Amino acid sequence: MEANTPTPDAQENQPKKEKAGRKGLLYVVIGIIAVIVLSVILIGVLGPKPEVVDLSLSGSEIEYGQGVTINVTCENKGIYPAKKAIPIYVNDGVAFENELKLKGKEVLTETFDLDDLTEGSYTVSVGDLSRSFTVLSEASLSVDFSNAPEFFIADVPSEIGFSITNSGGSTGNTSLDILVNDTVLDTREYSVGGHKTVADTFVFDGSADESINFKVGDAEFEAKVYESSKLKNANKLMNNTVKGYGYFMFNNNSDQDIVVYLTEYKNESTAVAAISILAGQAVKISSFPHGSYTMFIQTGEYWVDELGAFAKDQIIAKSKTEFEFENNVSKAYGGTYTYWTINFWGDLANSDYYILVPNPPALVN
Repeated sequence: MEANTPTPDAQENQPKKEKAGRKGLLYVVIGIIAVIVLSVILIGVLGPKPEVVDLSLSGSEIEYGQGVTINVTCENKGIYPAKKAIPIYVNDGVAFENELKLKGKEVLTETFDLDDLTEGSYTVSVGDLSRSFTVLSEASLSVDFSNAPEFFIADVPSEIGFSITNSGGSTGNTSLDILVNDTVLDTREYSVGGHKTVADTFVFDGSADESINFKVGDAEFEAKVYESSKLKNANKLMNNTVKGYGYFMFNNNSDQDIVVYLTEYKNESTAVAAISILAGQAVKISSFPHGSYTMFIQTGEYWVDELGAFAKDQIIAKSKTEFEFENNVSKAYGGTYTYWTINFWGDLANSDYYILVPNPPALVN
């Protein structure tokens, strides 16, 4: 029996087959590698790419005790679903931590609320993004009277001014009772911005009383209400002069009724006469004993006997010049005759001839 021995041709083809097999295996390996590389490239290009693209806050200045909303926007730029863990830091501490699930090409915004914040500065950061905000100081309201008259005239409406000041940074809201002798005259609501002042007024119209207490919030004052008489009755106050020898003509060229006071030159605190001169009128004033006098001029509407003064819209001025009224007993006995003409135009504030003074002289009864 003969053994099967390879023919010469078969022996020659064997290395070729082995070589072809190795070459095919190489192609397979190269193909696998190419697929893997291509997959990596495709995953890199089209795969999940979640990232934080925006960080915003609901405000940069927050009222005391209120909160702020944090908005975090993520985007998945790939076509495949993705997850993104988001730690949110507030002043270097983790305040929130959440995992976002995003579909391919999805943009998603999540909101987070920080509540009941106290005064101070805060920084919110997510990844490479950061934003800052400030919580304003707590509102602190106080009330002061800006116009508190020293006294009132019975049955004459007078305006009282007050203001509400907020020394804090946050807006303050309050309800205030306006009290007159502990009786509520009115109740008003106020909203005052941080470091702002709100002004307001109310009108008081009351009868004569010993003392009236006014209160708004934590501010209060007291004032008396006086009875009064009208300006045109002021000439009845000229009751201290004697028949004498000085004369002057006073022309009131202004549009205001006035009162002319005469005091002793050395004693300006007490008037010896007070004469009312209505607007546009001229009055010849006489019956003064000889001597030196100072003249005061005042405008006003109401005369208060108890105070010896006029109240409401007063302008008080003192002449810079001494007025001398000399004896006019008789020229035959060497007497002299002094006669003054004084023109009043009413421009006391800008006049070089008059000095504004705080109070009129008191009258001798």
